[in-house]
Amino acid sequence: MNFFQLGVFWVHLFSEMGFNVLISPETNTSIVDQGIEVMTCESCFPVKISHGHVRYLKNKTDYLFLPLMIEMEAKPDMKGYYCPYLEANTYMLQAALDLDQRKIIMPALYLNKGKEAVKSSIQGEFQRLGLPFDSFLFEKAHFKARQAMSKFDAEIKRIGAVTLAGLKDSRAIVVVGRPYNAYDSRTNLNLFAAFSRLGVIAIPQDFLDIEKEEINEEYPNMFWGFGNKILKAAKFINNDPRLFGLYLTSFACGPDSFILHFFNHEMCRTNRPYLELELDEHSAGAGVETRLLAFLDAIKNQKKVRTLNKDVHFISRKSSASLSGRTLYIPKMAAISPCLAAAFEGVGRKAKVMPTYTKTGLEFGKSATSGKECFPCIVTTGDMVDLINNLRKQGE
Repeated sequence: MNFFQLGVFWVHLFSEMGFNVLISPETNTSIVDQGIEVMTCESCFPVKISHGHVRYLKNKTDYLFLPLMIEMEAKPDMKGYYCPYLEANTYMLQAALDLDQRKIIMPALYLNKGKEAVKSSIQGEFQRLGLPFDSFLFEKAHFKARQAMSKFDAEIKRIGAVTLAGLKDSRAIVVVGRPYNAYDSRTNLNLFAAFSRLGVIAIPQDFLDIEKEEINEEYPNMFWGFGNKILKAAKFINNDPRLFGLYLTSFACGPDSFILHFFNHEMCRTNRPYLELELDEHSAGAGVETRLLAFLDAIKNQKKVRTLNKDVHFISRKSSASLSGRTLYIPKMAAISPCLAAAFEGVGRKAKVMPTYTKTGLEFGKSATSGKECFPCIVTTGDMVDLINNLRKQGE
């Protein structure tokens, strides 16, 4: 699933290390069907597709490279975690396809920790599999792979800059989303071809220099790596009156169900219309094109477009207060909640497990969420608000 983000790097790394690298073909109907056929649990569409790609490669290679992607590269003051599916998909694939662990290179990768951490993890896998590992060769291969990745990234940024310069006073759509949603021709239903037919310029977020945008002050706890990129893209859009956003996501994407709220907040700040496309294996191109046409009409009707006020100052959401004399309420999200409360009590702090599944709490939780979030989010949101309201009534 990380191919559209890091494929250039991995292909060059293993090629330089002496491997013949085989890449599965572009996603097609057969790969989709093969993936869905072997799924052992419900998931988003990209995970299902990944099962089809690995199934295609299973008997065609000596080894499968299926890393556990934990954390991507990020600025020192930011987090960059991948979603739980990307972290655990290797194990899901093993169970669904009955893969032999002796034929899988499956390092746990924390890219944010740098080259040495990547090297150590891959070396550990080579040792587990009984493969020779040449440290000098890896260093050389890693350097060349980084060069190739940097060259690729610089080229797409150049294309993006040229495209923006060529817009003049015209308008364009920025396609925002995770690489495996935005760039796979099946998950995006040939979205860019549709824009081309409609005579509209569409720019992928990775073609834009979004890294200069600062979001950490407003969103200090955005620990999803792609969430950081999506919100930076939103800031970039808001600073250019010619740009409008299209958020491409998959049905049942947990992180996006939360990130969408923040993206909507950013677009509302400049009163800018945007389109959210939530697609899966049942989506059809005709329906997408109909929505694109409606979106384009909304953009045409937007005569004046605001940009963000550069002088806006944000109040930090970070705060601290003493627990002395206070009661800490813990959401009842699992059997461990009473244990946590007991642990706090053990160190002299009052703690209680908050009541859950109350009627008023559930009603509020459903009204305060979009319906796309997981059910525990709805329950916990309602529990917290219901508790606060009850404490206020009691004068606490």
